[in-house]
Amino acid sequence: MPVFEISNARKAFGALEVLKGVSLHIEQGEVVSVIGPSGGGKSTLLRCATLLETLDGGSLAYGGTVCAGEENGKSLYRGKAALREARRKFGLVFQQFDLFPHYTVLKNICDAPIAVQKRNKAEVEAEAMALLDKMGLAGKENAYPCQLSGGQQQRVAIARALAMKPEILFFDEPTSALDPLLTGEVLRVIRSLADEHMTMLIVTHEMPFARAVSDRVVFLDGGVIVEQGSPEQVFGNPRQQRTREFLRSYRETDGAQKQE
Repeated sequence: MPVFEISNARKAFGALEVLKGVSLHIEQGEVVSVIGPSGGGKSTLLRCATLLETLDGGSLAYGGTVCAGEENGKSLYRGKAALREARRKFGLVFQQFDLFPHYTVLKNICDAPIAVQKRNKAEVEAEAMALLDKMGLAGKENAYPCQLSGGQQQRVAIARALAMKPEILFFDEPTSALDPLLTGEVLRVIRSLADEHMTMLIVTHEMPFARAVSDRVVFLDGGVIVEQGSPEQVFGNPRQQRTREFLRSYRETDGAQKQE
């Protein structure tokens, strides 16, 4: 049974159709990167997957926990208990970190496991300290977010998500708010999680990273999955013309930026 599955997902904002029947499943330990142009539906897919937006049509499930089924062409969401159970199964790392500015690093990480999961405070704090060490942030537990670099804040956000012991981690453009030096810090952490077989879905514009870290790459454009396959196939020998055009455009833009 997949850790995560979304089927025939449809979502519109007014007259604008953003998702037009997207189906995607992720198996235990799999790392899936979603690439594509801006406006192609990547972030909307992720927001629907993590219950920040509701689907118009289609179904959504985390393992055996069904969040939404489809009836008469429309998504019908389950009750609060099922959605609460689903939320326990995933963690989400945003573009802009979204740390609580008035909490220390340690409290940012420990607050939800203690308050929401009702876990033992001493146990959670010990796990948080181990996560900070793993993130290369030992000694930062009493700092406040404003005292950290963007890369450090994003690593705290990853530690916060991991502290909830999720079955799958979602990343929404985790390096888009960072400069190239800080981007490398965060990508190294995500790569280490991949090496540990953490199940992840990563929406990213970092093509070399997606190629190196992913088990599967999904190219989403115009609200549909145009192509998906291994990194070697999608990047090295794309089957679809739209994929080839996107990758060519990306390489030309990336090359121009490096020359500046």
